[in-house]
Amino acid sequence: MKLNNLKKTINRTLLHKVITPVVFILLGVYIWRNREIFLSLRKLNIGHIIIIMFFEIILSAVYALINKIMINRLDNSVSYMDSFYLQFSNNLLNKISPKGGAVFRAMYLKTNHDLSYANFLSSISGLYVLSFSSMAIIGLLCLLFFYLSSNLYNLILTMMFLSIMVGLLVVIIASPKIPETDSRVIQILKKIIYGWNIIKQDRKQVLFFIILTIISAFIISYQNLFIYRSLGAEVNLIQMLFLSSLSIINSFINFTPDGIGVKEGTLIFSSNVVSIPADVLVLGSLMMRVIGFFVSLLFGSVSYIILSRKIKRSDMY
Repeated sequence: MKLNNLKKTINRTLLHKVITPVVFILLGVYIWRNREIFLSLRKLNIGHIIIIMFFEIILSAVYALINKIMINRLDNSVSYMDSFYLQFSNNLLNKISPKGGAVFRAMYLKTNHDLSYANFLSSISGLYVLSFSSMAIIGLLCLLFFYLSSNLYNLILTMMFLSIMVGLLVVIIASPKIPETDSRVIQILKKIIYGWNIIKQDRKQVLFFIILTIISAFIISYQNLFIYRSLGAEVNLIQMLFLSSLSIINSFINFTPDGIGVKEGTLIFSSNVVSIPADVLVLGSLMMRVIGFFVSLLFGSVSYIILSRKIKRSDMY
């Protein structure tokens, strides 16, 4: 059994190493063929960029609050500032390696608070039920708006959002028992159900998490709104809300650092339904990456240094 798991892990690693360069090459080819779109960068508004950076900080602060609440279920000694530092360190390291942030977070929680990262993951997995279902509903409502207002639709995206929402409704209503298996997908599903069974015991907290998820969606939407308007695109909040909802689809196929190439591919696929040219969507996404990386580098580096020093001090005692 362990040998089979090892083989599966090796196969996934090899698959990632093969697919990731291919995705980067395809994205590079697409950008090169549409390089004239970079002329739009002349329209960038510095004020908008500063606002986007501010939203990026606020977004990380919201995520840090969510993590802090979940960690409190296991250990009250982790302060909000530590959770804040962990979030920015996580943001920075994930841009370098898909699992870089998780490894550092696990090391910090174990070394400084003797907290099992596996237990933390199991409890926080329940949040996916709330965040994914909320974002799926937002995505479906936006698709309905596009259809009613412009007769535009995307059947594949509609089916994907419906599948996610229905699957999560089954978890929310029935919380089914999953038999033991070596399947990685089933094991992840078991963790999500386990986490949900923990979270649902506090209805006020469930409502609070839903509100935070919606707030996060609007923060991301306003970031996109400012970046695309700076590039000269005529966009509205509904379009941007739909783009933010695509994050749950991206999470299922995220196998590159920070999902680079994967997110852009999803944007290209959805360009018709949001009535925004694909090259503009890609350029806006790349600009968001540059801005996000700058904020992560600035705050993440400082956060990483602070937490690394705390880890070293803990190792000394």
